[in-house]
Amino acid sequence: MKWSLHHKNLQVHNLEETVRFYRDILCLDVGTPHTIGTSTANLGVNSSNLAVIGDGNKGLHLLKPMPDFVHRTGTPINSALYGHTAISVADLESVKARLSAMGYFYADRGNWAMPSVYQVYVYDPSANLIEINQEAE
Repeated sequence: MKWSLHHKNLQVHNLEETVRFYRDILCLDVGTPHTIGTSTANLGVNSSNLAVIGDGNKGLHLLKPMPDFVHRTGTPINSALYGHTAISVADLESVKARLSAMGYFYADRGNWAMPSVYQVYVYDPSANLIEINQEAE
């Protein structure tokens, strides 16, 4: 199955210091997430707690911990705590079917945080949180 790494969400405790590390030491470009001001802003995610390094929303997401994210968003999995890895696939429906067939619980969030990106969250067998997404064509 065709796939690609979409982003890696890293939990950071000091956003400004972490941004300086990636920007000033590694010389990586720090941009503004494309979702600020749209659906992500409604989730309490903004430039005071999130920085994105990469192209658009792909690359590294540096996010301060948000322990109340589950309560505020109604999602059963907290993607804003402890970090996660996001993988883009070409056929999200077939992945969901295989997850269900194998008895994995997953949270289908649909298109909720990034424009034109459909997201599902699942824990792998080692308890790593994985976002599996598909970009609309």
